[in-house]
Amino acid sequence: FFSLETNDGPSVETQAHMCRLGGRALAALPAADRASVINNLADLLVKEGHSILNANTLDLEAAKGNLSDHNIARLKLTQDKINTLAAGLKLIAESAHSTTDQVLRRMLIAEGMTLELR
Repeated sequence: FFSLETNDGPSVETQAHMCRLGGRALAALPAADRASVINNLADLLVKEGHSILNANTLDLEAAKGNLSDHNIARLKLTQDKINTLAAGLKLIAESAHSTTDQVLRRMLIAEGMTLELR
C-alpha cells in the first residue's frame, strides 16, 4: 500500500469498483448464503493472519517518514485486532437473517476508529 513497488494486479480504482460490485452481489444473496460467505471471510482472516501481519509490517516500514506516528499506530495490525475483526464478521454473519439499520454492537478498533455492527 505504501511501498514504491509496482503492482501487476488491478489498479486501486478497479479494486474499489470490484469491491462495490461484490458488496452488491453479497447483499443480493439469500441470507444463509450471505452468512456462509461472511463466515468464510472471518475464517480466512484468522487462517491467513500470519501473512496479513507480515504484509502489514512491510507496509508500516514503507510508511515511516510518510505518515505521522499516530497514523502508523492506527494502521498497525495485531493478532488481537485480526481476531476482533473476525469475531465482528461472525456477528454480522449471525445477523444476516435479520438486517435492520440499528447499531447492535460497537467496537473500538483504534483511537478515533469504531466498527459498528448494524
